[in-house]
Amino acid sequence: RLGQNEAGMATDIYRATADDALSAEELALYHLIMAYRADLGLEAIPLSRGLTATAARHVRDTRENFWAEGKSPPPGANLHSWSDAPYYADHSQPQAMWEAPARLGTGYEGTGYEISAAGTPTVAAALEGWKASPGHNAVIANTGIWEDVRFAAIGIGVETAPGAGPYGGRIYHVWFGTERDPGGAPWVKGTSAADRIDGTAFGDRIQAGAGADLVRGGAGNDSLSGGSGNDRMSGGAGNDTLGGGSGDDRLYGLDGNDILNGGPGSDVLSGGPGNDRYLVDSPADRVVEKAGWGIDRIECAFSLVLPAHVENLRLTGAAAISGTGNGLGNTLTGNAGANLLRGGGGNDHLFGGAGNDRLGGGIGNDRLYGEAGNDRLYGGSGNDILTGGAGTDALNGGPGRDVFRFESIADSEAGAARDRIVDFIPGLDRLDLRGLAVEAEDLRYADGVLSVDADHDGGADLQIAFTNAAEPGAGDFLF
Repeated sequence: RLGQNEAGMATDIYRATADDALSAEELALYHLIMAYRADLGLEAIPLSRGLTATAARHVRDTRENFWAEGKSPPPGANLHSWSDAPYYADHSQPQAMWEAPARLGTGYEGTGYEISAAGTPTVAAALEGWKASPGHNAVIANTGIWEDVRFAAIGIGVETAPGAGPYGGRIYHVWFGTERDPGGAPWVKGTSAADRIDGTAFGDRIQAGAGADLVRGGAGNDSLSGGSGNDRMSGGAGNDTLGGGSGDDRLYGLDGNDILNGGPGSDVLSGGPGNDRYLVDSPADRVVEKAGWGIDRIECAFSLVLPAHVENLRLTGAAAISGTGNGLGNTLTGNAGANLLRGGGGNDHLFGGAGNDRLGGGIGNDRLYGEAGNDRLYGGSGNDILTGGAGTDALNGGPGRDVFRFESIADSEAGAARDRIVDFIPGLDRLDLRGLAVEAEDLRYADGVLSVDADHDGGADLQIAFTNAAEPGAGDFLF
């Protein structure tokens, strides 16, 4: 019989609260249970957001609707508000509990199986009590009627208010499920103190809160948030997301393709092996990479010179700022403002973005893309490819065999909006017109200007001016 007790609830356990998250003490009980299972040769069980919420509401139900109301179950029985049917220490009538996760609206639609303890002073003592109880131990250790059951989800609830009710105010509820939780893992919430929080072998979500915290994600794809305080966080294996929050933080992605965001403060960010992404919001931040650690990218809204072993830079916002590469083959991408991008050494790719940008390839065989705006492109030494994009652009290949590429009419419209090539050298440089679908008979050169009839109507659709009055030869075109 379900629901008759619900009308008399002092506290609504169907309502989500902050208690639905996992506390540090509840996480400690999880680790103890998993260590015990590992000693038995059993696999770890992933934490479930829905079953953790179920356990938390079960705890709240015990505390508010029974202890605070002075209610007691029959001798040897467990009671709860969502059902009139208690079940006993021998686990007879466990079906009274099975529907609780779905009934409580926690998002976990599978069946739940629960074990409880009360009065023990610590989570370690609670586990020892279960191990000494054949009925409880059978659930944890997958023996007896549970031998062929494979648990795929677990939730933990712990009451930590000594003296607040019977049993010294301490209650422990653990819920097991055989279906994976589509909602994933619960948030692990730290305290205002300096917490030490270790994640699980699965994907975790940890919010440390205030204090100088030590957070380690472990295996799995983790989401770690430091909050305020000078935190030290490491992702471990997996593709992790680390947010330091305020304070001077040290973030280590370790293995995997990680995202690191130090937040306000002077932070040290090190992604480790893998293709990492750094969201850098202060010039005081320091990014540490090593050779062979993957293809990494920094994103920032201020001028920056790429540190060693970081390949790519993306400028954000709309300020007129600069980005400078290092000795690697870099990809530098501008923002919506007027940027100065300098490739440095290596074979670089530079993208101006919106705004009137200046791009310099430096040493190496570089590719420069002005994109929108009236841009100035200088290839530098090496065999470079320059594409002005939309706008009135100035293209200077510099020393080397350079290619000037025009992909559409909008790249260099006829008339005053046309692009100009500063240093074209016939017989050495090339004009790439393959994107226009034209042939030699569609071209006309006069007075330092090349006109292109792209729609074959006899008029000039695209024009290119040559500042040095150089006239390209027949072999200088790519069609």
